[in-house]
Amino acid sequence: MTRNLPIAILLTAFLCSLFLVVAPAAPSALASSCSPPEITSLSTITTNTAGTITINGCGFGTSPQLVTNFIAGDGSVDTVESSTTPQIAIIDGLVGCCGWTQWEAGFAINPGTIDSIGIYIVSWTDSQIVINGFGNQLGTGHAPFNIAAGDTITIIVVGPNCAAATYDFPPFPASCSASYTTTVQGASTSVPEFPMGLPALLLVAILVAMVLRTKSSRATLR
Repeated sequence: MTRNLPIAILLTAFLCSLFLVVAPAAPSALASSCSPPEITSLSTITTNTAGTITINGCGFGTSPQLVTNFIAGDGSVDTVESSTTPQIAIIDGLVGCCGWTQWEAGFAINPGTIDSIGIYIVSWTDSQIVINGFGNQLGTGHAPFNIAAGDTITIIVVGPNCAAATYDFPPFPASCSASYTTTVQGASTSVPEFPMGLPALLLVAILVAMVLRTKSSRATLR
């Protein structure tokens, strides 16, 4: 049995290594601010209207002025055009400088004139904006006020203290805004992998030890 102990240890270590999940390296810290704002990455946007959208970059400012979307009455909000606070607009089918083929969400030219589609802002810092989906005015499909795989989505973030003249619709002032364009993906239906945790690893180790002990006992009896 003593001779089998190193083998048991090596075999257990090998099996455990098959199930270890290596934590991803923490992302490097972004610069605290930049001017004009910059969007460095955007999470995948899918046809799931309640999906989380994460926007990373710098120069986003903090504390945007918000107005509750009274058209939808679903608790979603729009950011209000301002020369001092930041704003965001999410546009499906941006065309040229000044319009779109589908819809705009999350932007109001004033507290009384809002987008039909609001957004749910989870957090807003100078380097990251997290949105937990759209208001219930956005459905699925190819018609206006819907979102479909293959649609072109443009995210525009206007930084704080934007001294440019007021703007009712795109184009937003390039001197103090950033944009990022992506293509909508179909909602994922795959089941995520479920990594084995510490209890499962311990169970594997115990089972291996029991098997080797049984073999050793049989060899001794012979």
